[in-house]
Amino acid sequence: MKAETSVLAWGRSDLFRKIALALVTLAVIGGLAFIFMVRSREAGPENEGFDQPAGQEAARKLTELTSFTPSSAPRILEFSQKEVDSYLHFQLFPLYPKGLKQVRVRFLEDSLVARASVNFDDLQSGVRGSK
Repeated sequence: MKAETSVLAWGRSDLFRKIALALVTLAVIGGLAFIFMVRSREAGPENEGFDQPAGQEAARKLTELTSFTPSSAPRILEFSQKEVDSYLHFQLFPLYPKGLKQVRVRFLEDSLVARASVNFDDLQSGVRGSK
């Protein structure tokens, strides 16, 4: 009979260890999720999907495109969607009028689609940063 009670006691102890381990694991995962959520809010959704180097690459390609002369050899420059979006976000954002945000341009097969968020209360005729 004593052997049975010690096995039963060991089983309960093992069960409590498993429950404690599960609770600690949940607490760690919850803490990491909270930290990730706070940091993603600090980064802001306005920077989501944009990349500074991609914007700089688009600017370089545009400079190369505008420096084309009739004597230059023909060339093809391809712009990725990320490059275009990043260029609009990082390079042109200071030139947008106040109240204009989240400008996106999507190239389709035979046309393009542009979207933007406009706050008409903040929209002014001047350039961002000027009053």
